[in-house]
Amino acid sequence: ISDMKPRTISSKHLELLEMPVQFVYKNGMVAELQFSEKEEAWSANIKRSVINMLQINLHKVGKIDETNVDGALMVRENDFFNANERTIEGDCEVAYTVLKKKDDITEVTKSVNFNKCSRRPQAKYNFRYLSECRDCNDADNFEPNTVYNYVLENNGLKKVEVMSVYTVTIDNQPVMKTEVRARLSLEDVRKIRQQFESSRGKTEGLIYSNEMEKQIERFYMYGDDTEVLPYERVTDKIEAIHKIIDGIREPKENNYENTVLVSRLVSILRMCSLRELSAVHSDIYMKGDERLRAIMEYSLAIAGTKNTVTHLLRHVQKEDVKTSRIVGLLKSIQELPYPSSKVVEELLRFADSGVVKRSPAVHQTTWLAIGSVMRGVVGDTMDENLLVENHRGLKQKYLNMLLKQFEKADKIYEKVLALKSLANAGIDLSVHELEKIIMNKHEELPVRMEAIDALRLLKDSMPRKLKSVLMPVYKNRLEHPELRMAALVRIMHTLPQQSVVAQIVSTMERDSNQQVAAFTYDLLNSFAKSTHSLLQETR
Repeated sequence: ISDMKPRTISSKHLELLEMPVQFVYKNGMVAELQFSEKEEAWSANIKRSVINMLQINLHKVGKIDETNVDGALMVRENDFFNANERTIEGDCEVAYTVLKKKDDITEVTKSVNFNKCSRRPQAKYNFRYLSECRDCNDADNFEPNTVYNYVLENNGLKKVEVMSVYTVTIDNQPVMKTEVRARLSLEDVRKIRQQFESSRGKTEGLIYSNEMEKQIERFYMYGDDTEVLPYERVTDKIEAIHKIIDGIREPKENNYENTVLVSRLVSILRMCSLRELSAVHSDIYMKGDERLRAIMEYSLAIAGTKNTVTHLLRHVQKEDVKTSRIVGLLKSIQELPYPSSKVVEELLRFADSGVVKRSPAVHQTTWLAIGSVMRGVVGDTMDENLLVENHRGLKQKYLNMLLKQFEKADKIYEKVLALKSLANAGIDLSVHELEKIIMNKHEELPVRMEAIDALRLLKDSMPRKLKSVLMPVYKNRLEHPELRMAALVRIMHTLPQQSVVAQIVSTMERDSNQQVAAFTYDLLNSFAKSTHSLLQETR
């Protein structure tokens, strides 16, 4: 809290916040919100957050005595019940606990069950490197928890407090937590004397509107080509970058303060247009020393937007950048949080540049990065983007592109690199093409083994198909031992059923090749001794 700084709200923002909102409020439930036509998504969401605190299911908590002129509440003594509600955090099940404290005071607690939601306004980025756990549905890397505490008096709702805790966990251990608290109290009742214009906007719901986030996500993914530039009105971006760089320039050693500054730098770079990035390059980057230039380059790569990637790749082609630096930057781009077809196009253009053709290391890293970004665009991953797009045509296009790289390759190294790039892409349509390579006995052994390994990212989405392709390879005693062992590794990573494991054991017991038999025994033994919950079913 000590690091927080008070901010003065602009008159334009204040004007938006003062615009009226109409909604239906019946028995404590909120519906049919109507905002002004001039309302913006962010200000509408702030008003939603306040209105959301007023929502309490009075129909089930108690009942309104219609004969009472004051509309006094007749509340049950003590009670507990579940109901479905649309809150600002989604359409979810909520649990109510009603506790009568005094004759005229009742406390009501409401908690949200986020495991039972039909709709949530959320997004997940950079989850594409995680595998879905089929047998641990209750476990989640993100654990939200929201509790409302209401105080009711005879004349209605007196006070409400809400606390939301959002925890990020890894291996069931919390690594980051965000806590949000809000309080709303009834202090006075006055007659409104100011005249408001009637809200003529369309009817909306209470659930958080992610329209602003969609615009930002679209800008990050497609750059200046988007219709709406969400950060166009932020005019002091370059000045803010100047201040951050000045803060980084002073201490020559990396410390916590520098880490925070670099994080802020990345955030601001994501807001920049290509024109602004060019200005940053000439005004700040070119005037910095080697250390500051490296920080700027890696910050652009970590930012991972279409604009920052485009600017960085153009810069690498024009400037004399070390090969090791280029490789490191490409590896950071490989993990960018906002993959898009536009970024893939930029990487493909870069792959044809002289910088890539002159250096085998840069050539290899570029094509591995292309495959990874392709997976972010068309792969079956755990990412949850706000923009839902149909990429069926792109899947086939990317597959044909990578297969073309494989077909025109003359050397084993080039073929293996093409297959590694295809493996990183994780395209489900590639299974049939990889099967042809695996079964082609005229192909070199390292290439066939790499084709088997290229199936690794499909183990969760199509395990049955992988077993149908690889089991015949493993059981064929006329095949190369190395190929059979590679096939077995991929089979076991699909977590096969007992019936499949029984076939593997039977093959091992009758196998004349001692190398394959010993490898099979060791692999099965390591799975049997594993304490991982997912591997216990294969025992």
